[in-house]
Amino acid sequence: MKKLTLKTLLLTVIVSGAVFTTNAQNFEKGKINIGACSNFQFTSVKPAFDGAESTSIMNLDLSGGYFVIDNLLVKAELGFSKVGEDDAEFGFGAGARYYIKDMIFAEAMYRMPAEDFSSIGLGVGYVKMLNEHV
Repeated sequence: MKKLTLKTLLLTVIVSGAVFTTNAQNFEKGKINIGACSNFQFTSVKPAFDGAESTSIMNLDLSGGYFVIDNLLVKAELGFSKVGEDDAEFGFGAGARYYIKDMIFAEAMYRMPAEDFSSIGLGVGYVKMLNEHV
C-alpha cells in the first residue's frame, strides 16, 4: 500500500506541475508564476554490518512568484522531504530569478527547513516550454 501511495503522490505532482505552469513564458511585470517539482529516488546501500536496508527519498517543492519588473521574479517556496522511515520534514524558502536572455535564467534562493540549519542556493537554468501554454 505504501508504494501505491508514493506513486499516486508522484503522479499528482507531475500533473499539478503541468497544470500550474501555464503561461509561464510571459516574463512581464505584474505576471504570476506558479510551479512544482519533485524528486524520487530509491537507494540500496550495504554497509559493513548486517541488516542494511534500502532507502526511499522523496522531495516535493511548490513555488509561486510575482514579476516585480520585466524579467525579475520574486518567489516563495514550500518544501516537503521524506527519507525512508524517518519523519517527514517541511520547509520554506524565498528568492529571486532573473531571466537573462529568452529562456535562460539565474536564480538565488534562501531555504530554511524545519531543522536548525538553512541554505543558500545559486543556480542557472533554461526553461523549456512543452507548448505555448505549458
